[in-house]
Amino acid sequence: MNGRTSISLQPYCTDDREECLNVFRSNIPLYFRDEERAAFLEFLDRQECPYWVMRERDTFVGCGGYGRRPGETAVRLCWGMVLQNRHGSRLGEILLLARLAAIARLLDVQSVDLGTSQHTQGFFERYGFHVVNVVKDGLASGLDDVEMTLQWSAIARNQVLRSFEEMNIRLTVGENFYGA
Repeated sequence: MNGRTSISLQPYCTDDREECLNVFRSNIPLYFRDEERAAFLEFLDRQECPYWVMRERDTFVGCGGYGRRPGETAVRLCWGMVLQNRHGSRLGEILLLARLAAIARLLDVQSVDLGTSQHTQGFFERYGFHVVNVVKDGLASGLDDVEMTLQWSAIARNQVLRSFEEMNIRLTVGENFYGA
């Protein structure tokens, strides 16, 4: 990014539901299947973990979050996505690194986990995630369930923070982004 792009990440609110659903729909059928729609909407309606919406200038371009069960040292990335027509624009990288930067403030985290498909597995591998399990057609027909993990050492944490800073983007985050 060249520093001229204005990205904002704000906490999700119910007014963002339809925009999030539009991002989800834009990624059907390669990255999501229509049968996952109900689970995504249920997730949005529950609002049980930090989840943000991403805008570039004033255009809604993505959403994503993370969650952790009480007492666990693993954090799980959840429902991260950008508009399909914006893939390759580094917005996914910004969204991932912003979430990892927020997780970096949680000092007792030992790993960051996620579930994805074979279509985005390579994206996450570029950031140090490793495949721990694959279930062929585990998400839907033709869509494998790929479980991945990133060992969250001090080195990984510092590398994420450095990479995020080096992007040199003008990022505005909501007041609850890091404290959520």
